[in-house]
Amino acid sequence: ASLAVLQYFMTPLLLSPGFLATLLSNLLYAAALSYYHYTQFLGYNALPFLEHTELFLYPIGVIAVVLPFTILTGFNPTRFVLSIYFGS
Repeated sequence: ASLAVLQYFMTPLLLSPGFLATLLSNLLYAAALSYYHYTQFLGYNALPFLEHTELFLYPIGVIAVVLPFTILTGFNPTRFVLSIYFGS
């Protein structure tokens, strides 16, 4: 929910053309997705009958590896998601 709230208030900045908007949008989405996977890990880790719950942390590593490429290619996740929600 915090991603939606921050994105709502930062939409004019995140949709503007330029490197700063792309950087902020990517960082916002990377933080939100990493936080999601971390909280899932904490929840499953609390269950005593599950083993190897550290596997739920692996997507955070993938996010960290993919993040520089999305920034360098100029991919703006805010533009992408809002285009899916509201059309182009």
